[in-house]
Amino acid sequence: MVEAPEANAAALLLDGRVVVMGGPTIRNGERFPFLAELYDPPTRSWASTGSLLEPRQNFAAITLVDGRVLVPGGYPGPLASTEVYLADAATFSATGNLVVARDTYGAARLANGTVLIAGGTDTSVNEGHALAAAELYDPVTGSWTATGSMAEARIYFTVTLLNNGKVLVAGGSSKGTLGDTLASAELFDPVEGTWTATGEMTVPRTGHDAALLPDGRVLVVGGQNDDGIVAAAEVYDPATGTWSTTGSLIEPRYDLTVVALGDGKILAVGGSAGHDALPTAEVYDPNTGAWTSAGSMVAGRSSPTATLLDDGTVLVVGGNSRIAAEIYDPVAGQ
Repeated sequence: MVEAPEANAAALLLDGRVVVMGGPTIRNGERFPFLAELYDPPTRSWASTGSLLEPRQNFAAITLVDGRVLVPGGYPGPLASTEVYLADAATFSATGNLVVARDTYGAARLANGTVLIAGGTDTSVNEGHALAAAELYDPVTGSWTATGSMAEARIYFTVTLLNNGKVLVAGGSSKGTLGDTLASAELFDPVEGTWTATGEMTVPRTGHDAALLPDGRVLVVGGQNDDGIVAAAEVYDPATGTWSTTGSLIEPRYDLTVVALGDGKILAVGGSAGHDALPTAEVYDPNTGAWTSAGSMVAGRSSPTATLLDDGTVLVVGGNSRIAAEIYDPVAGQ
């Protein structure tokens, strides 16, 4: 990479390349990069591709149906501004502002092509003020409109688009602190624009991650709560609205990143075990409910991005590491 940010957002483009952008380059400083870079899997090379209109971190990058990448909100601010990236022109351009400025939110592209963002904070993650408000982006009009609010304000939660078109949010913190860790979960109905409660997780957790399994269930794993760092994993069944326990991680971790592999297994990479970022990775097999070691990265990474590439490998970038990027190969198991 031209510049190796410690935290960032990444999006898979329609042509198989990956755009990585944003994030701080100095952990305790105030310098935020504008640069974006493109990764080309066939050549395993990086190239600069335009600059963000505003420096930002703690945001999501969502690939739209037409191939553009939506970049809403983030920090410092929080920001209400939103940009769209066009790979062919290597440019970022402004689009409609958020209804509510926010960072550290959850986001999902819905089946109809609109984008849902929910929760997060409109102050600072250090001030502990979480949001319940949600809104929708229309890529045709370039505008945001408010939709129904969640029943509970959340930060550091997971968002998963289900096969039935609804969106599952789970856990998180209601005030950004461990003492307010949630076990509750909710479902967003895009047709009605409303949220309804669904079954609670067996373990309250924040800083966890989630992935959709091949059979349509959702795996939630890791995180932390008042009892410490969580190794437990559980599975949500949309047909029954209930959670059931499954095999626990080999190593407890929070601020991890999970990604569904092409063979239906789930890769969990990095995370934190307290003050130390973890280099280790694990793979979950939904057929056995068990985790196995997937080797170690070159560097420990907390909250890295992990992107499944078209060739079945996974690109891992950032996560409080100055090491630019690494590739996980499921065939080699490392």
